[in-house]
Amino acid sequence: MSCNYYIKDTNGVEQYCRTADGDEYYIETDDATKVFASDAQGNKRYAKDHENNEIYPIVKDQPVFLIDDQQMPHYAKTTYGSEVYPRLDSGKQLVATDGQNNAIYAKNLMGEYFYPRDEKGDEYVLDEMKMIKELDGTTLYPLDRNGNPQYTKFLGQEIYEPLEGHANMVSFGKNIIGDEVYAKNFDGDEYYPSSGQYAKSSQGIPLYAVDTSGHIIFPKDSNGKEVYLKDSNFSDIFFQRGNYLKRYAFNEMNDEYYPSETIEIQNNILISRNVILNERYAETQDGEIVYPLDENNNEFTLDLEQYHIEDALPIGYPITNDSFIIVPNVNNKPFIVDTIFPDISERNIRGKLARDSHSNDFVTNVRSPRISQVAKKRYTTIPWLNYSRPPDSNLQAPKPNPPIQKNVVQPPIPIVPVIKKNIIQKKGWSAWILGILVGLIMIGLLILKWFIEKNLTRRTANSQSVQLSNFR
Repeated sequence: MSCNYYIKDTNGVEQYCRTADGDEYYIETDDATKVFASDAQGNKRYAKDHENNEIYPIVKDQPVFLIDDQQMPHYAKTTYGSEVYPRLDSGKQLVATDGQNNAIYAKNLMGEYFYPRDEKGDEYVLDEMKMIKELDGTTLYPLDRNGNPQYTKFLGQEIYEPLEGHANMVSFGKNIIGDEVYAKNFDGDEYYPSSGQYAKSSQGIPLYAVDTSGHIIFPKDSNGKEVYLKDSNFSDIFFQRGNYLKRYAFNEMNDEYYPSETIEIQNNILISRNVILNERYAETQDGEIVYPLDENNNEFTLDLEQYHIEDALPIGYPITNDSFIIVPNVNNKPFIVDTIFPDISERNIRGKLARDSHSNDFVTNVRSPRISQVAKKRYTTIPWLNYSRPPDSNLQAPKPNPPIQKNVVQPPIPIVPVIKKNIIQKKGWSAWILGILVGLIMIGLLILKWFIEKNLTRRTANSQSVQLSNFR
């Protein structure tokens, strides 16, 4: 079916030819200036299919853009208003340009620019120096066929585009799910920008860079210490994309150290505890195991209900920050092992550790030969069994014993009658009442005796006075 010219309606508007399905189509011509139908004012328009989507004309095997009176190209639009790129037979999409050969990118329904795709399905830019900029000044990097951003390369290394309107800051590329992605160096490893910025996930969680094998690359401070990234609660980030980190970070001494998890914030002071990664304790550069610390800087271990003794307690019992031995709590009982510390028994338990984030292990009155990792810090204990009055704090000073004076005869210790509490408790109130009655009777008898003796004394005195008078 062919159409050599467009007929006009009564209003002078040229009408496209139509197929039986209702699709409009263009006349056959080699003159791109004559391929579009015009209205009465000479304004050109695209032909449309039966679903109201605009269609590009093909002239000499090339799609043709509609050019307005100002010589500006226009993209065809879908029935919903989104602009579409014309496509070659190879599958590559073409981008329109202005009179200075500057790219004019198409817009989606939201009015946002997007890139065309080549025959491989990768997005591409016409000029790497003129990428699409978003409203906040960030650069929109083109995506490859797998949905990953494509950074511009310079001497084999990907480079970050500057963030417009923000000095010394860069723009991260985003993948198809909205996660920011780091650029890669010459070796193919991701690297952190010198601006100190960190890429974030679509949920706003900072992300670690990874090497070509997918292993975490920790950022480093000025002393060479590997540092953990922080989340919005100031906790160290110890997972990435749902998986725990495969290793601990190293400090400037090349010792592994634990990430910390914030429990709460009190008076602008962070209260946090260490986190064990991959069921393994951190080690020093010499291979010495270091136990993690709770919110009070007391050590804790893996759960003995789930792990063997040699795995949970490889260096013996954990200790408090003032070097007292801690006995793990298993089913609310102290887990005492003679082979670990034979001098420990339940008699040494002086209470449970008050913890918000871990099991309430038992603290003893036995000092460990190990030295605490940190300085003393206040912690509290709670009662257990016969130890009903534990100290409020480990920092509470004990009462000193009274001094012993030499060569001084000490006064005898008064004998205090012992009241048998068990008898009183058994007899109850009746014993108390009986005791009171007996006491009253005894008092009454004493008073009666006093009156009798007094009267007897008076009578004796009177009798003596009578005898004396008779004698005279």
